[in-house]
Amino acid sequence: HRPVPPDYRVARTTTLDRLSREAARRTFARFVPESGRAIREAVQWWLDHSMASQAPVYRIGAPVLGLAGGKDRVNPASTVRRVIARFPGDQAHFHEFPEMSHWLVGEPEASDVGKLTLQWLEARGIAPKPRKKRQLSLFGWGEGADA
Repeated sequence: HRPVPPDYRVARTTTLDRLSREAARRTFARFVPESGRAIREAVQWWLDHSMASQAPVYRIGAPVLGLAGGKDRVNPASTVRRVIARFPGDQAHFHEFPEMSHWLVGEPEASDVGKLTLQWLEARGIAPKPRKKRQLSLFGWGEGADA
């Protein structure tokens, strides 16, 4: 029930394994302790009587996108693929980035992950709307000339 502090060795070998040593150190410096309870509920779900991490497929109505790195040792692509296969019809989609590991948001190909995600959202009409630029003028905040 106590917070679990991040461990650099574990992060370096399982999560930040494709980053340079310098990038891994910078990224790890932003890590914060994880909830011991949340870890237990997710990793040892069969021991959790409240089933807090349970997410029944039949109760999820939103579109689902499952992304995985082909070299991920934390959540292997095969596991993500099996989870996505539980959803009916075309509600859920899976994409594997073969050369990536677990840190999809920070590895060299992260922009590919972002592009694919935005395309997937746009195809379903749920992409974020572009925000108008606002600029500060003598009269307060207003729309920019190129907004």
